Amino acid sequence: MASFALAYFFLIVLGIAERLLSLSIDLIQDKPGQPWRIFPRACIYFVVTLFRYVLMIAIMNVYIPMFCVICLGLTLGQISVEGIRYRAMMRRLKHQIGQGSIIDGFTQIKNPVEESTPFSVVPMSHTKDGCC
Repeated sequence: MASFALAYFFLIVLGIAERLLSLSIDLIQDKPGQPWRIFPRACIYFVVTLFRYVLMIAIMNVYIPMFCVICLGLTLGQISVEGIRYRAMMRRLKHQIGQGSIIDGFTQIKNPVEESTPFSVVPMSHTKDGCC
């Protein structure tokens, strides 16, 4: 019974690590003149792929509780990723508010028509326009 508990714990940690490492690949962005950034991204991708295959092999045992534990680990990892992304978004938003480029959820855009008021206020969209 202790070996199952250890395996479940390992699979949960593996699921969380897979999601966090997948996020880290996205955070290491390519920049012109810095081709060395390819190597860390490739190394992290290698580890993420190993984790995914280990999880796949564990699921292939067709043991329903283990399947549920793997889903739980991946879900907890995704919740962590979403929390990190949310905090980063709020940090960027506070930085923009501090610079005066955002006022109460509205962006300032130059209005070329009206010379008396240099900026007009346009609502910000938190979702992309249309999906189809």
